[in-house]
Amino acid sequence: MEILVSIPESEWDVNSNLLANQHFIDEVLENLKPVCENVEVKRASMPLGADWSLLALLAGVLVRGKDINETMDNWIGIAKKFRNFVLFIKDRKLKVFVDRDSAKLIAFDYLNEHEEIKYIEDMDGQTVNVELYHETGVTDFIKEPLNLYVLFFKVNREKVYVFGIRSTTEIAFVYTIDIKNPHRFILGDDEYYQRSEA
Repeated sequence: MEILVSIPESEWDVNSNLLANQHFIDEVLENLKPVCENVEVKRASMPLGADWSLLALLAGVLVRGKDINETMDNWIGIAKKFRNFVLFIKDRKLKVFVDRDSAKLIAFDYLNEHEEIKYIEDMDGQTVNVELYHETGVTDFIKEPLNLYVLFFKVNREKVYVFGIRSTTEIAFVYTIDIKNPHRFILGDDEYYQRSEA
């Protein structure tokens, strides 16, 4: 999991190699601790008009190496805790950029709010990148943090949810395909091709 958090001007420390005072770093890490373990903190920047100084947080999610269906309650708990972390950052009026793994937590939290999940399958998706700049010696996400993650989840073997989640944590779109109802899929409800010609 990789996350970028903007450093507010009030928390700058030019004598620190991370450009942030230790109090701010500790506060961010304390709020991320329920979600991640062994967080490595690095410095990053993003030239969008003016340079933004950012903390790069690289960490492992607390539940690893297990099928999501075996540890459903743990994943639901982690997704809720991740939402709390994002709200903590946004309440401070800071910017946050997340990687694909973090976007999956956002989608999972959404699914938990809208479905009683008995079974879930993470299907292949796509990452669409908005290219900004190239910096050597850093991970791909830190180099290219503006993304749209297109994620697919089969839920309860009945529906497929398609998510578009921006790396800025906003859900751009959610589309649901009812795989138990082929008639709706065949007949559809697309008004674009059903409109009468003038």
